[in-house]
Amino acid sequence: MGRRTLLRLDASTVDSLLGALHASEPVSGLTHTYYKYPARFSPHFAGTVIRALTEPGDVVLDPFMGGGTTLVEALANGRTAIGCDINPLAGFLAAVKTTPLSPVEIAAIRSWRRRYERALNLHKRLPGLNEWAGYDLHVPWWLRKTIHSGLLSLAGLETDRLKSFARCTLARTAQWALDSKRDVPTAREFLAKHEEHVSNMIAGGDALRAQLEATYGPNWRSSLRTRRRILVRNTAGLESDRYYPKEWQRPRLILTSPPYLGVHILYHRWQVQGRRETAAPYWIAGRHNGFGASHFTFGDRKGGAETYLPSMRRTFRSIHALMNRETVLVQLVAFADPNKHLPKYLNVLEELGFEQADQLGTCAISEPRERKVPNRKWYADPRDHSGASREFLLIHYRKQ
Repeated sequence: MGRRTLLRLDASTVDSLLGALHASEPVSGLTHTYYKYPARFSPHFAGTVIRALTEPGDVVLDPFMGGGTTLVEALANGRTAIGCDINPLAGFLAAVKTTPLSPVEIAAIRSWRRRYERALNLHKRLPGLNEWAGYDLHVPWWLRKTIHSGLLSLAGLETDRLKSFARCTLARTAQWALDSKRDVPTAREFLAKHEEHVSNMIAGGDALRAQLEATYGPNWRSSLRTRRRILVRNTAGLESDRYYPKEWQRPRLILTSPPYLGVHILYHRWQVQGRRETAAPYWIAGRHNGFGASHFTFGDRKGGAETYLPSMRRTFRSIHALMNRETVLVQLVAFADPNKHLPKYLNVLEELGFEQADQLGTCAISEPRERKVPNRKWYADPRDHSGASREFLLIHYRKQ
């Protein structure tokens, strides 16, 4: 059987989708700025694809959800959203970003923020980190005490939802202060930026809540509970997970960005003052992690395709099992060496029973569409920086 065409797309929709693919504006809107997750989607691209290829109520799945961009856009556009990721930090972020606060809760956060700043005293002795000892490695002492003080102050918040949002504000500011920074700010500078981040995050949550209220009415929160699933696990075997709602229809769209073959991305660490790594994001989020980089990237990049492709096969076999003939799989993926790696990647998909779409409406896509990625922060193989900055748009169906 020949490759199929996405016949439902008219010319203007195709133009919009391809324009969104090449969009280079900074990430903004809704809750998308809560945290800078590595290799994240453009919200504009994700929202455009969701509106083009699904209808309200359809199920949208992201099996490598990362920071939850697909889930936020799916819910904001009235779709049902399922996200899965092996990284507990991703699960934390996706939950916070898809859970807007009420006005009463926002008032509680603002009150917490004032108490936190008033109580901060760098000369005061604080309790030890206990179970989080070691997660603060390479964090300068003044920021370690500033962050630790903020986490201790969470005891004054009444609900887990409030505590998670407050943790996320601290993670956002700590990432700004530490990740890829050689000059670490002072405690006062941290607090000033934190106040700015809290205000911006509240505004983003308000915008998402307004969209959810417009779609689902005053009972939007109960609708959210029945239209969202976030699973922290390996995608391999997802089709058998008892928390994956069997009563839901098959995904109409799977929109995702899998780990990049041969590209070294730090999903689990920040780098402070050079290449000194810290696991501080897990400490701040309150999520344990005992794994190295290869756990999140289909294997050590030094193993190349030999370690990556077996993990990819296991994972995409489960993705295939979750699809039916109407499901569209849309991926943005990059490679350290596209000329060598992309054909191997496509061959695995074909072996597993995926067939590539050859047209978007009247626009031929017999070859994967490519985009140049601006200002990416990851650490590619120093022998070849060029491949990692190119992403490829791949569109597949499930074969009969």
